[in-house]
Amino acid sequence: AIYCVSMIPLLKNEKTIDYNKRGLELMRSKNYAEAEEEFNKSLDMMLNRFETDKSAKNAVIAVYGNLALLYEKTKRTQLAIDALQKSRKYLPFTHADYYSISGDINSLKGNMQNAVADYEKALDIDPDNFNAHTSLGVLYMNPANAELQDYVKALYHNKKACELNPNLQTLENSAISYYYLGDLPNALALFKDLNKKDPRNASV
Repeated sequence: AIYCVSMIPLLKNEKTIDYNKRGLELMRSKNYAEAEEEFNKSLDMMLNRFETDKSAKNAVIAVYGNLALLYEKTKRTQLAIDALQKSRKYLPFTHADYYSISGDINSLKGNMQNAVADYEKALDIDPDNFNAHTSLGVLYMNPANAELQDYVKALYHNKKACELNPNLQTLENSAISYYYLGDLPNALALFKDLNKKDPRNASV
């Protein structure tokens, strides 16, 4: 699963940050064409100064990830894969995010067993890798992945992701995991919490 990055670390260029921020806002409101333009503006600025500002590397990785999410949402799977591959090339083989991104690529390709192996490798390197926990939580409870379904594992990873970043998505994933396991009190408690944070949420 691919998740947006709202903060671009270590960059001093506010215009670059603004392009990414506007891209995220436009993507959330489903103005995908305009969002794509903003992400590309941010990328162009960073790539042009990459040689003189090595801190731009993390930002490039982040914006390529946001583009990949946009392409996934608009069902342009190959473009999403291409963006993630470009993002991954800035990471060493020893970095947890290299394998987390590899898991995203394999997931988009439909290679779910390989995706799980990649996410697990990311967790071997960094036990608190947010994307790996979130992605495994989703994979293990997705009905489309019948051979991988394991609601106990899904709950473990979704709870861990929620501890690392208790946002609307991780709260909802944890609530769904409890529901699938038949733990209605915990599921209901999380759904109520989710409803307080976002009354428009259709899952509640």
